[in-house]
Amino acid sequence: MKKIALLLVLCLTISVSAQRRKKGQKLSIEQKTELAVKRMAVHLDLTERQQNRIRPMLSEKIIKRQEFRKNRKKNKTRISDEKRYELKMKKLDNRLAFNSEMKRILSNDQYEKFRKLKRKMKKRRKKRVHDRI
Repeated sequence: MKKIALLLVLCLTISVSAQRRKKGQKLSIEQKTELAVKRMAVHLDLTERQQNRIRPMLSEKIIKRQEFRKNRKKNKTRISDEKRYELKMKKLDNRLAFNSEMKRILSNDQYEKFRKLKRKMKKRRKKRVHDRI
């Protein structure tokens, strides 16, 4: 009987700790933007002028992402195929606009580094998601 009780307590402890999320510090939009700009400046050797032109774009992108996540958490209902299609099209349009603006701001060498960096990050993200499964 003691073994069964001990086993139950152990199972409950493991399941509760597995479900617990790591809650780190929440950064403000300005902090996230500054970190992203600095990261890009380090990798792409951005000038001060380029950083100033990229900063509002990244800030807007971060705000849109946060709004999307809040709405997704509120509306946990299943979305229709048509709505899913609209969301994907909107996401792709935003990505195209962002990339074209980045191409306009960055030099050719910087833009190539930017694209390589994005591919590398995408592979890393896929690997992380795949490792969780």
